[in-house]
Amino acid sequence: MSTCHWCHVMAEESFENEEVAAILNQHALYPPKEIVCVMEKTQKDPDLSQLKKYMASHYEPNRIVLVKNSENQEELQSIVDYIKDYHTIDGKTTYYICENHSCKTVSSTV
Repeated sequence: MSTCHWCHVMAEESFENEEVAAILNQHALYPPKEIVCVMEKTQKDPDLSQLKKYMASHYEPNRIVLVKNSENQEELQSIVDYIKDYHTIDGKTTYYICENHSCKTVSSTV
């Protein structure tokens, strides 16, 4: 059975290499997901405790979690400017779920 030179090279150097295969699978099977939690405050907040428990029990590669509140919003927005328009809804902790560079879900529960 004959294959083209580059098909053979890709098969040997990429697909048979466990490290490269892991990277390819991670990005193909698990697209980046960002969860932005916007809350009024973080001290002893039951919503933050619930978020931490959820994150600890649900493994998702490529997941980024940001917690925005009145104490850190200026600093966080200077680093991640797209969250400046993310606010709580009706004063409740609000979660923005973003995948593939767009936010599709707004929720008040984890």
